[in-house]
Amino acid sequence: MSNEFQHKSVGSQLSKSEYEHTDGTGHKFDNQATGDILYASSSTVLSKLAIGGTGAVLTVTGGIPAWDTTWTPTGHLIPATDDSYDLGSASAAWQDLFLEGDITLTDAGTLSTSAGALTITSAAAATWSTSAGALTINGTAGINLQEGGSTIIGISDARVISVGADDAGFDVIFYGDTASANMTWDTSVDDLILNGAARIVVPDGQLVLGSTAVSSTAAELNLLDGVSGLVQADFTKLAAVDATSTELNLMDGGSSIGTTTVSDGHGIVMNHGGTMAQTTVQTLAAYLDDEITAMPNLTSVGTLTTLTIDNIIINGTNIGHTSDTDAIAIASDGVVTMNQIPVFSAGINVSGGSIAGTLSTASQTNITGVGTISTGTWQGTAIDGGYINDNIISGQAEITSGLAAADELLYSDAGTVKRIGLDTLATKLFSVASAGTVAQASDHMLFLDNGATGDVIVESIDDFLTAIAGSGVSVSSSQLTVAAGSDTVDMGDGFVMEDGDGTEVTITENKEVKFVEGNGIDINWTDTDNGTDGDPYDLTFTVDHDAATNFVAAEHYDWSSDISGTATIHANNVTDLHGAGVSGSNNQLLTDDGDGTVTSESNLTFDGSTLTVTGDLTPSGTITVADGKDVHLTSTQTNNNYSGVTATFSNATGSTISKGKAVYISGDNQIALARANADNTMPAIGIAIADIANSGTGKVLLSGFIHDSDILDCTIGGEMYVSEDTAGELTKTLPASSGDRVQVVGVGLHADKMFFNPSYDIVERA
Repeated sequence: MSNEFQHKSVGSQLSKSEYEHTDGTGHKFDNQATGDILYASSSTVLSKLAIGGTGAVLTVTGGIPAWDTTWTPTGHLIPATDDSYDLGSASAAWQDLFLEGDITLTDAGTLSTSAGALTITSAAAATWSTSAGALTINGTAGINLQEGGSTIIGISDARVISVGADDAGFDVIFYGDTASANMTWDTSVDDLILNGAARIVVPDGQLVLGSTAVSSTAAELNLLDGVSGLVQADFTKLAAVDATSTELNLMDGGSSIGTTTVSDGHGIVMNHGGTMAQTTVQTLAAYLDDEITAMPNLTSVGTLTTLTIDNIIINGTNIGHTSDTDAIAIASDGVVTMNQIPVFSAGINVSGGSIAGTLSTASQTNITGVGTISTGTWQGTAIDGGYINDNIISGQAEITSGLAAADELLYSDAGTVKRIGLDTLATKLFSVASAGTVAQASDHMLFLDNGATGDVIVESIDDFLTAIAGSGVSVSSSQLTVAAGSDTVDMGDGFVMEDGDGTEVTITENKEVKFVEGNGIDINWTDTDNGTDGDPYDLTFTVDHDAATNFVAAEHYDWSSDISGTATIHANNVTDLHGAGVSGSNNQLLTDDGDGTVTSESNLTFDGSTLTVTGDLTPSGTITVADGKDVHLTSTQTNNNYSGVTATFSNATGSTISKGKAVYISGDNQIALARANADNTMPAIGIAIADIANSGTGKVLLSGFIHDSDILDCTIGGEMYVSEDTAGELTKTLPASSGDRVQVVGVGLHADKMFFNPSYDIVERA
């Protein structure tokens, strides 16, 4: 059997040397190799285990030994001596380490990577802890704490701690020892919020709002703590007060009363409708004089037998005038007797009673209500229908002529009287009718009887059809029928056709006109269907210049004037365009001058593959670059030249913007000099390619190459920046002052050449 341990064949007899097999060949494995191992493959058979590969481990499976290159221990793997052996080495490292359980370092140690990044991930919650001492995480180029590949907390090498990224932050909460006390950065509103008992403690004189230091102390600010209801307007009013404390104390009822003499021009302070106001003593004196004289609030003066006020006398039961003392008498029962005719200039208002006798008044224009009046003449503009005479219409003369579209009628709209013009009535009358189905035998229609001056009468549709039936047309069952052979139209006198020489021919009924072909002219009907406006008969004239006899383009067309219409000229019939006024160098394209002449353009050439334009190209539509093609900019400009994308802006700075200066957007299509020391002068968007005068416009290079020994000082491959010191200057020196805005605007190609392509990522120096 293969791989069994065997005796060497010695023939029929076994010698002593053969038995002792001193040559090492007495016993062997078939197919034996160095390193093979002898083992009992059964209780009766010895077999060979071939030598294993380098690094293989001898294991036992089912009682049989075997080599295993992926050996997995089933028990503890413990070195023979503590702290003496390594697992792998610097030159022979294990690839991946998979563990279930803990890693314990009994001595101080370092988890490091000599090449590549160290990444620690966890499928569930992870905890880093130390039972003694501090937990130190050291990253010489910064430390980032990430979740899902996005940085949550980052510590830069400049020791700047950031949470999230620009425009993608996270909430941060700092908790205190007191319940519900915390400081929260809330990204939903981008606010720093203090909750519960949390406070901000700032020493006196250390509070700065914006760039302004608050000099007030806490004690000074606390003076406002007990004042409620204050608004900004209150402080504005207070700022306008320049009164002294003595003057203000007078408003508080100061006990010191002076003896200053009152004279004209002196003022008095008083409450004017809730507002303190000042007036002169003369104004107050005049008011008091009027009030004392009129006495509007005098309610009782005792019993007066006779009272005379100006010329009015009240004496006992009579009220009168000094010249007529009893004009009005009042009896004991309250009856008032007027002994003179009263005059009511403002009218009479009788409420709850009546006027006996006859009341005569002058003509009135402002009576608004008088109850029920049985008779009278009125001139109001709106009169209820009940007051309109029955003959308001029948009593009028009927018109027989002169009816116009502007005339109007009255009608009732659900009980409300309204007017409508005859023109509107004519337009709207039929629109209110409901839809129906025409019945020729029973329906009727309106028409004028006896011409334009006749009456409007009705007539049945059937009678109307019978009336209009004539020769070749009959009516049966209210249907018009055209007799056979009666659907032709007589051409009458026909029509006239005239040729180019002025010869005229009249075409009448059943006559023909033929278009004669020949000498390159082919005439055919290309569409003989229908013959309607939408699909007319089409007669096509085709001129074949190649078939035409003795055709020469220059002889058949006047190149000096406009060629109207559409013409096809075959190339073999055109040998020279100079007769058309075209003369130019090779590859020049032809353009129409707008007056019928053609010009050979020296600034517009095409050699079959390249279209060259000398000057500006102003497309009115989209320029499309096909796959595999490009817009090529030259990077080898001569000095004081550029190549790239430009735009035109205006200068409103008050001074000239010099060539080569970096600019920023300062207004609507306006630019100004950029400078790296402030936000409002950044970012730079371009370079002025020529001087731009104040109030003028000029081109700005937005992206491209520029070569200018007067303005550029570059390092090959080095970055270019906007200067912090000189407005508009480009520099290879990185702005280094605190608050500077660092913007990379290009890369140097040579000492005086650069590729300008500004980045709009601005970094502010700490």
